[in-house]
Amino acid sequence: MPQSPRKIRTPSGDGWSSLSATQRSDKALRILITRETNWVNLYNILDVILSDVGGTIWQEGWAPESEIKRLKHTADSENTLGDEARHGRERTQAPADPMSLKEADSFIRSIMRAWLAWKSKLEPRGTGSVQ
Repeated sequence: MPQSPRKIRTPSGDGWSSLSATQRSDKALRILITRETNWVNLYNILDVILSDVGGTIWQEGWAPESEIKRLKHTADSENTLGDEARHGRERTQAPADPMSLKEADSFIRSIMRAWLAWKSKLEPRGTGSVQ
């Protein structure tokens, strides 16, 4: 049975969001823990985080925007990754400095740690979650 959403403090709007930390965090953690480490899954984790915080990733210094673009470009490049690429055909030039899968995994884990720490600071203190 799905958990009911936890509300978290957000920096804008009415100060509360019913789009739960549990839903987004759980999805990213599920992908990381239960699926193999590959370009599609790492990109999906990044998508979850970006859909939650967008440019906060580079604005807060979790990762440079240029490295996010490098990871995405590598993940999408058939010329670089062959059958492991997210796309079945090359849409742009192959990256000049592609990211290795090991580097991409470490990069995503670093962003995820920063994101989860940031989210934990936004939760109301003392009561755990607010319904």
